[in-house]
Order: sequence, then C-alpha cells, then structure tokens
Amino acid sequence: MKVVEKRKISYIISLTVICLGLIFMAYNGLVKKTGIFNFGIDFKGGTVVEVDLGQESNIDEVKDLVLNVTGDTNAQVQEVIDSTHVIVKLSAEDKKEVTVEDTTEVVETEEVEEVVETEGLLSNDEVVEKVLAQAKDGDKSSDLVLKAFEIKYGTTEDSLVQLEDFASTVGDEMTANALKSIFLACLAILLYVAYRFRDIKMGFAAILALCHDVLVVLAFAAIFRLSIGNSFIAAILTVVGYSINNTIVIFDRVRENAKGSARAHKNTLVDKSVKETLTRSINTSITTLVSVLALYFLGVDSIREFILPIIVGLVAGTFSSIAIAAPLWYDLIYIGKAKPKKALAEGEETVEVKEVKEVKKETKKETKKITKNPQKAARKAAKKSK
Repeated sequence: MKVVEKRKISYIISLTVICLGLIFMAYNGLVKKTGIFNFGIDFKGGTVVEVDLGQESNIDEVKDLVLNVTGDTNAQVQEVIDSTHVIVKLSAEDKKEVTVEDTTEVVETEEVEEVVETEGLLSNDEVVEKVLAQAKDGDKSSDLVLKAFEIKYGTTEDSLVQLEDFASTVGDEMTANALKSIFLACLAILLYVAYRFRDIKMGFAAILALCHDVLVVLAFAAIFRLSIGNSFIAAILTVVGYSINNTIVIFDRVRENAKGSARAHKNTLVDKSVKETLTRSINTSITTLVSVLALYFLGVDSIREFILPIIVGLVAGTFSSIAIAAPLWYDLIYIGKAKPKKALAEGEETVEVKEVKEVKKETKKETKKITKNPQKAARKAAKKSK
C-alpha cells in the first residue's frame, strides 16, 4: 500500500473539496448576499410565538403552514407534550415588515413537500391564500403566523400564550468560546502527541489533519446551506474529538514499527503502519457510521441537524487519518532535506543497509578462508605487508 507515493492525489482531493466550499462561501456572501453560512436562530435571534391551538394537530402540517406563510426556512416549530400548544421560533431577519407582494413571491417560488392534512380543516394552500388576501403592508412574520392559525384552527387573541423577541443564544461570546475550545483542544492534542511519541512533528501532523476535517465539514455546510447553530458547534467539537482517534492509532503503530526496524526508511514505516491498521480504522468508522445513520433516519429534525455534520466529519476524519496525517508527518520530517527519489516498497532496503550487508558478507567470507587454511592466510598477509 503506497500511501506516501500517492499522497499528492489525497492532498488534491482534500484541497478541491475545501476550495469548492470557499467558492460557495464567496458566492453566497458577495453575490447572493445571503451570508457565507446559513446561520440559524441561535446566532441571529428572532421571535417566539406560543399558541394554544385548542385541538390536536399534525406537527408536520404546522411546520409546512409556517414555511408557506413566512418563507422562513430556519423557522423552528415544537409541540408541547401533553397539551395542544405549539411554539414557533422565527428568525430575526424575518421580523422585518413584509409586503403582500413579498410574501406572495415566497409562497409561489418555495417548493414545499406534501403533508398529511388534518381531517375537517382547510388545506394549507387554502389557508395561505386566505392569509395573503387579508394581509396588510407592514405585517410581520409573526402576524402572518397568527392569522394562519386563526383561519385554520380557529384561534383567538386568548389563544396567544407568548409573543416576544429573543436575543441570540450564541452571538459573539459563544462563538469566541467555541473557537477557544477548539484551539485548546488542538493545543492539548499537540502536547499529548509530542510527549507520547517524543516527536513534535507528529503532533503538528495530527493538528493539520484535524483542521482538514473541520474545513471539510464547514465546506459541506457552505455548499448545502446547513443551518448553523448550537447543534452544529457541538457536532464540530465531536468531530474534533473523534477524528484524532484513528490518527493516534496509526502513529502508535509507526512508533512500534520504528522500534522493530530502526534502519527502515520513513516511507516504508508509513506504508506498513497504515496497511496494518487499515482494517481496524475502516471497521471502527463503519460501526460508528451505522449508529449515527440510524439516528439520522429515525431521529427528529433537531437530531438530524446535529448528526449530519458528524456523518460528514466521520468520513473526512477516516480519510484524513489514512491518507493525510501520516503522509503529512513524512513531509514535515523532510522539510529542508532531500527526500528519497523513489519510495521504498515494504521489505525493500535502503542503499546504506545494503552496503553494510555487503561488507558483512565479505568479512564473513574472509573469516571462513582464514579458518580453513590459516598458514596460507598468514603468507598472504605477510606479502601484503611487504
């Protein structure tokens, strides 16, 4: 397995994904003016509306109704257990006053999945049509939601339990704390790896592999416009903690193999170590991936928001552990030094080792000759001395 020899291909694949993410960030921020990332309510703040519908409701249908009326793709709808209350959280950007024309355009262009309609009630399309007919210039998103609930479920002013603005729960302070957490985690990993393996370059290679995993997840979020909130930050920290595991296992095997063959070349050590741990790394990742996929397909929306970045991070982390971390260590070793022109295959020996073996072989032959005929060997030695 020639990991070192093929490392440039691995680097190109990773850089392509990361650069693609950077392109989408620039496009979303500079061209579409929607921001480099799709920051959720946790970052932006917004409005919370709690209403007593007075009857049991289909939560998916309520979500669909809110999306149709407001066009807020980041809106969150929760049902209160053992009650007929629902809580709707709307993004801060949708607190602005909207016109009937703006709302109509959103409804006409938004592609909405079909949901099961509650028996005896108006369909969501009919409700949206009535809301738009009654809407006034200057109505806020929360006003449109309340009007939709009134038409569909017959709510009144007394049904309104809560209506208030809420500030960002993440904001600058939480963002700074998250960055500090990642920095401190990377610093601790660097010191641990450097102490355990007595090689600071292994620590730097592990940190660079972690940065790779985080950048791939961020690129995925930028490309597919994932909602970024508390759950996304938690997922990033989870990926950082999990991703280092396979890398440490490979580096540990490199250390063991280096002890067993002190004269072995570094590229031989890397290839051999990755090959020996490959099955273990893949099996571990697949086992974890099966578990998180079950959570993704069977969990609720809030769980999916947390699990999806983890799935991407698992794939990126497995790839970086096998094809990025160890080759980076190899490159760091040869910074400012001449690298061997050709990577050695497993079991192949360096030129220095071959020369030493040749000398030993010649010495062994001479020893045998002296042992068989010591007198002849003595005469030859005497002639050479003269």
